[in-house]
Amino acid sequence: MTRNMHKYEELTPYEFDCEKEKASIVYIAAGPVEYHEECAVLGFDTNKGYHWCLQAAEKTGGIVFPMLPVAPDKLTYMTRDELMESYKSVEF
Repeated sequence: MTRNMHKYEELTPYEFDCEKEKASIVYIAAGPVEYHEECAVLGFDTNKGYHWCLQAAEKTGGIVFPMLPVAPDKLTYMTRDELMESYKSVEF
């Protein structure tokens, strides 16, 4: 199995320096994670961004850091009913 030389988590420090010399671009796939109910609490939005970054690095060079999912506290374990109840207090 060959390693992807654009994935930060697969590089040694020496390989990181070599890739950085080729193209000093670092991609970070970070983004908000919205609620997807109990079936897929974190969803796949950040995963898509991570793979888009890998595709960009294939074309332009650079290094892609691991995914960084960001979500509000408590969101990952609220049931649908709890979430709907919390929306009642939000003013639009």
